[in-house]
Amino acid sequence: MNKKQLNDVAVQAMAQLAVMQKWLEDKDKAMKDKDKAMRERLAEKDRELLQARGLFTARGFFEFATREAYKELKRGNIIRWNNFNASSTLEFLDTLQDDVKQKITDEAGDYEWCTNMLKSWEACSASGNHSRQPFRDIYRTLSQRIHGFPWYGESINISPMLGEFEKCFITSMAERSGWSWAVVTPPRSED
Repeated sequence: MNKKQLNDVAVQAMAQLAVMQKWLEDKDKAMKDKDKAMRERLAEKDRELLQARGLFTARGFFEFATREAYKELKRGNIIRWNNFNASSTLEFLDTLQDDVKQKITDEAGDYEWCTNMLKSWEACSASGNHSRQPFRDIYRTLSQRIHGFPWYGESINISPMLGEFEKCFITSMAERSGWSWAVVTPPRSED
C-alpha cells in the first residue's frame, strides 16, 4: 500500500467512525428519551396507586361512596348539577325529602350507594349520637380533624377520634359495600 491508498483507507475509517459515533449518539439519546418517558409513566402510576390507596382511608372511602351516590342520583335525574361536589351531594342526602327516599328505597338496585348510605345511617342512628346533618358532619370530621389529605394507607382506618356514630357508619358502609375485609380499628390504649 502506498501513501495515497493508506490515506484513503484512513479517511474511510474516519468517515465510518463518524457514522458509528453519530449512530451511538442517536441510540444514547433514544435510550434517554425512553428512560425519561418510562420514569414519567412510573410517576403517573405511583400517583394512581396513591389515589387507589386513598380509598382505604375512612375519608377516601367516604368520598368514593359519596361520588358513587352522586352518579346514581345524577343518572336518576334526582339532582341536576353537572359536576360532582362532595359537600353539595352530602347536603342533598342530609335533607332528602320522603318521596325521594321512597324512590331510592323502591329502586334500590339503581341506587346501591345511596341505599347503603341511608341504611347505614338508620342502623347507626339508634345510638342517638348524631345530628340532623350526619353526612356533612362525618365528612367534616374526616376532612378537618382526622385525615386531612385522603390519599394514604392500605386499609379503611377507623380513627379513635371518630365518634361512635361515625365509627358505626363507616364500618356499616364498608360491610354493606363488600369492603369489610379492609376495616381496621386501632386498639384502644390502656390508660
